[in-house]
Formats: sequence, C-alpha cells, structure tokens
Amino acid sequence: MIEQQPESNYSYPLDQQGWQELLTSFEEIELIKDPIRKEYELIHAAQKFNLPLDNYVSLFEKYNKEQLKSQGLKAFSLLKESPTKAIKQGLDILSRLSLVSMVGVVFYFGLELFDALRTEEYVGWILLALNQDKPGNNGRSFALKNLNEVGANLTGINLEQAVLPQIDLQEANLFFANFKQANLYQANLENANLENADLSEANLTGANLTGTNLTGANLSGTNLEKAIGLTAEQVKKAENWQEAIFAPDFQQILEDSESKPQ
Repeated sequence: MIEQQPESNYSYPLDQQGWQELLTSFEEIELIKDPIRKEYELIHAAQKFNLPLDNYVSLFEKYNKEQLKSQGLKAFSLLKESPTKAIKQGLDILSRLSLVSMVGVVFYFGLELFDALRTEEYVGWILLALNQDKPGNNGRSFALKNLNEVGANLTGINLEQAVLPQIDLQEANLFFANFKQANLYQANLENANLENADLSEANLTGANLTGTNLTGANLSGTNLEKAIGLTAEQVKKAENWQEAIFAPDFQQILEDSESKPQ
C-alpha cells in the first residue's frame, strides 16, 4: 500500500518558525546513517514542507556543506593551540564526507576556506595526519618543508620509517619527535631542536647537524657516518650514543674524549 502524501501546513514564504523547522529537519536527516532511511526521510520532509524533492535536497546539501565548512574552520583554527585535537576534528569531518585526498578537501570545503587560513601550514598538517604511521614519503617532505617555513611547532610529530632524504628542517622545533627508522640521508638539521627525539635506527648519513640540539635524543643504532658539523659534545648529551654508528675518525675522537681526565 502506497503511503498517502501528508498534507503540508507550510506555504511560501516560510515564517521564522517554519524556516527554523526546515533547518532542524536538515540537521536531523544529516544524522541518519542508513542511506535508505535517509532517502525516505528526504522524500517525507520535502512533502512536509511542500517543496519539490530536487529543491529540498539541493537546500539540504548546501546547508550541510556550509555547516561542515564552519566546523572545519573552527577545527583548523585550533592548530596553533592544539594540533592533535585540530587534526582529529578535521579528519572526523573528512570521514563524514568519505574524502581521502587533499584534492577532495580543496574541492569540498572550497578555496575560500584555504584563502581564510595560512594555506601551506594547514594543508601540511592535514597531509601529515592522513599519512600518520605510514612508511615512506607520501608527500611528507613537501608538507614538512612548508610547515617549517611558516614556523609551525613540530613538537612530538610522528615520522617513524619516513623517507625524507635531503629534507630541509633547518632550525625546526622537533622536540620529542619520532624519527625511528626514518631515512634522513643528507638532511639539513642545522640548529634544529631534536631534544628527546627518538632517532633510533634512523639513517642520518651525511646529515648537517651543525648546532643541532641532541640533548636526550635516543641514538641507539642511529647511523651518523659522514654527518656534518657533529661534535663529541653534542653526541654525549644524547642517550645511547655508544650504540650509534659513526665514521672511524669520529669514533676515535669520541674514544679519545672518553680517555681524557675529567
């Protein structure tokens, strides 16, 4: 039996109460996860408000797009204060849209979203979040370079097994960063802060470590052969430096410094 179309109590133009009820219907339908149930409710609501289905659906989609853009702006505005929280909120929004690429982000939220923000920084944070815990590069070199150039705080960033040869992170704040088993071949880390960072089993062959703060950094199994600007004083402020790999001549310097009377 076909359900009889309900008689509408709404007419154009909608008064304030009718308009508010229309917006409420959008919000309620958006929360429905079952696609069949959602489509049914869209049809039912269009009849209720005496609107052609296509018109109602168009209004519904536009309203929720604007809501998500607003939520996205709020999430990204938290980046300076709490990057982890902001990224979590941002990715929750993306998951609701079933978007998996930066292209999708740009096209869905609209270019005006990124015009309102510091584009390089926020795109960079999202790109890093989308590639969290994944080995390889996946665009992280580009993201990190831009983040560092705009002075982003990279404290605690997880780059385990990342492939980042020749990356320029000069003067970057990488306090407590995770570079375990990362490839940082010939990376520029001059004057970077790697205090308490995990560099275990990382490849820093040929990296520029002039003035780099290695205090408390884990150097277990770290390859530091041919590192530029590295001093015995820097190394000895790190943890597990005895387990790191050095060029023979630098290894001799370390041994000689150990044998000198304190």
